[in-house]
Amino acid sequence: MPRLPTRSADIQPGAVSGGRRAGIEDTGVVDLAPLGRTIQSVAENQMQGREEDESRKVLVQQAEIRAKYAKRLDEAATSGEELGKIREELDTDLSRVSENLQTRKGLETAQMHAANTGAVFDNQANNIAVTRATLEARVEGAKFLNSTGAILSSNPGYLPQAEQDVDAFVATLNRVPPEKRAAIAADLKNNLNVAAAMRQAQIDPDGTIAAVKGGQYNLDPTQRLQIEREAEREKRAQEADRERVKLEARREEAEKVDLARGEMLDGIIKGKVRWADIRDNPAFAGPQGANAKKELFLMMEARNKEMAGGEKRSNPVVERNLWMAIHAPEGDSRKIYSATPIFEAVQRGDINTATANQLNAMVANQKDENNRTIGSHLNGLMSIVGRSLSQDPRYIGQPGIVAEIQMDYQDRVNRKVAELRKKPGADPMDAFNPASKDFVGSREFIQGSIDRVKGNAATTLPRAGAVLEFGGKKWEFKGGDPAVQSNYKEVK
Repeated sequence: MPRLPTRSADIQPGAVSGGRRAGIEDTGVVDLAPLGRTIQSVAENQMQGREEDESRKVLVQQAEIRAKYAKRLDEAATSGEELGKIREELDTDLSRVSENLQTRKGLETAQMHAANTGAVFDNQANNIAVTRATLEARVEGAKFLNSTGAILSSNPGYLPQAEQDVDAFVATLNRVPPEKRAAIAADLKNNLNVAAAMRQAQIDPDGTIAAVKGGQYNLDPTQRLQIEREAEREKRAQEADRERVKLEARREEAEKVDLARGEMLDGIIKGKVRWADIRDNPAFAGPQGANAKKELFLMMEARNKEMAGGEKRSNPVVERNLWMAIHAPEGDSRKIYSATPIFEAVQRGDINTATANQLNAMVANQKDENNRTIGSHLNGLMSIVGRSLSQDPRYIGQPGIVAEIQMDYQDRVNRKVAELRKKPGADPMDAFNPASKDFVGSREFIQGSIDRVKGNAATTLPRAGAVLEFGGKKWEFKGGDPAVQSNYKEVK
């Protein structure tokens, strides 16, 4: 067996220290671990700073983007801009934030805040979409309400079907939240109930009041009160309308009676009407006709007496007063619109039938605007003439002469008006124009009536001892000229 070679080495003194392990310094090699840790720490700090910088920039950019698109959505809420297009632009801007990021934290921050920004946008956009859908639903609901309300306006009994139509309409509003659909349905049904109740109040006021009080309609307290008041107003209006129809019927009957009575009276004066003509006249078939027939019968009797014993002159004072009453202005308590006072004057013997016929024609003519205008002007002149004569010493205490002058004056005025009406190119109103040569208010024209009556005055002068009343006092005529005031003595 071969033998292995052996080696020997010299050991230098002091190379090994007893009790201590040899270290790297004993080998002469440098320790680099602390330096590595320092370098690593510096690198880590630099990376952390970069991450923080990117995160901060991301936060700032994200905040700007959120503000930008929050404003866009606010504007879109009123402008109606398409929300999907805005969302696409938002996604583009958010993706640009991540394009140049190099750190994980920066990317994570961008991703997290992009998601948050998108969620905020989607929530606001959804609210806008709901609002838009709700508004659109209400617009469509208003159209539906107008159409259905029109049906209820003619047929309020359609209400149950109309409420079913509301349910069908609301069921189509799938983009509107359930609570808002319920509110729209309740509002539509309430409005339809109001429309139906309002129309029913016009058809059957009493029945509607009972139905509203019985809870038949879906109304709030204010609406119930409104419908009840409308029904009450309609009830009064219908009653007033029925009364108006009655009054109009009576007015029409009165006009027919007045016209027929005037024709019959004129026929009595001319001797062309017999009692059978009056009795069987269809215009006298109504309630007012009975009184007219009675008046005409009395007129026929009075006319027969006049023809048998000679026509008696009418009392000029009574005739004048009736004339003034016929032509008195509207609202004057003296004004008369009926021939009844004229017939009563005939029955008392104050006027004859011929005068009554003339006055009755004036009552009828006051419905004619032309005659009414002329009568108004003549009435004013008659009043002036009457006041002037009453203050004249020659006629104080002689109302009969004053009235006779006035009636003569009105006859001449009527003849002048008739003459102007027949004259080609002439205007009847010229009779009342002071600038016209045909003016009937001139002193000369009035004097003509005074002169005409003057010849008859002697037969109507008071006798000595006669007691007359004028100026609110009684006077005894002592004799002499009745135009001299000293010839009268006041009776105490």
